[in-house]
Amino acid sequence: MSGGRADLKTLQGQIKRDPEGYKEEFLLQWRHYHALLEIFRLKPSKDSAEFASLIDFLSHVTACYPEDCGSFSSELIDLLDKNQAVLDPALRRALAQALILIRNRGHLASTTLLPVCFRLFKCPDKRLRSLMYSHIVSDIQNCNKRHRDEKLNKSLQNFLYSQLQEDHEGCAKKSLAVLTELYRRNVWTDQRTVNVIASACFAKSSSILVAALKFFLGQDEKSGEGEDSDSEDDAEKAVAVNNAGNNVVKKEDIYKAYAKGVASSKKKKAGQAQARHQQGQEAGAKRHRREGERHLRRAAAAQRSPGFCGEAVCPPSGQHHSEVRDQAAAARGGVARHRHAPAPAPQLLPVHPEVSAAPAARRHQTAGHRRAGMP
Repeated sequence: MSGGRADLKTLQGQIKRDPEGYKEEFLLQWRHYHALLEIFRLKPSKDSAEFASLIDFLSHVTACYPEDCGSFSSELIDLLDKNQAVLDPALRRALAQALILIRNRGHLASTTLLPVCFRLFKCPDKRLRSLMYSHIVSDIQNCNKRHRDEKLNKSLQNFLYSQLQEDHEGCAKKSLAVLTELYRRNVWTDQRTVNVIASACFAKSSSILVAALKFFLGQDEKSGEGEDSDSEDDAEKAVAVNNAGNNVVKKEDIYKAYAKGVASSKKKKAGQAQARHQQGQEAGAKRHRREGERHLRRAAAAQRSPGFCGEAVCPPSGQHHSEVRDQAAAARGGVARHRHAPAPAPQLLPVHPEVSAAPAARRHQTAGHRRAGMP
């Protein structure tokens, strides 16, 4: 299928460069399109990606063969009008995009495509509705960009005003959104447009009434963007609510979520942890070795100091650096005591009382003779 799409893209480029040279190839694809169209009309709900790609190809090259493809846009509109409710969403968007491309190239009137766009607003497809809304606003703005076509504007306004009175709430809301957006872009700012928007303030639908009031209050910055409520979105929400009770997290699920892994990754993590442990051990051994060398240098310096009377402190093999530190501190303390110890007190020998009393008597006798003037 991808090869067929690539071939169509290649043929598309070749036809745009040389339409007459590739007319036979185009006619072959044109006949193939009609064959698929007849088959598709028998079963419109069938998913046909080939048919969608062929429609996209033809929408790009119809401008090169206007005589042969005059009925192409009318066939697409007829297919959408009759089978829009049962068409595959992807094919339905492909048909709408093909019509928009033909309209942008000027081969389809705006008054012809606008009713089709509003009929597609009834489809439960938010992407399709957003595409149609953007095309309507940009198409009307482009029609009034160079000059105002009052005849075209009047016909488009009459159609939009009629859609505002529709019973289908989606079409009425989109019509009001288009009017307010065109007024904001200064495309339709006449009195009649404002009066029609004002008439929406008396609508039976509360959403339309609120949208009109917000326009006059200046609070509708995103008109037409968030006003959709898709049935498929509601269905998805309902399914999510119904399945909420089934989404109970169990202990087994938590374990499987966190315990899963590949054997190679586990081995890698184990090897990294072992390498980190080995690096830590080597760093610790280096640190202890540096501590021991530093204490040895301190002990050698203490041994070389003057007045040292002890033995050199050399740690035996296997001795811890803390023991070396204690021994070095003890050695330094011994050196200090030896260097700064006070002189020992003189020891007095025991003396007999009579011997010790004789010098005292002689001293007294000498002092008496000195006072008497005797030698």
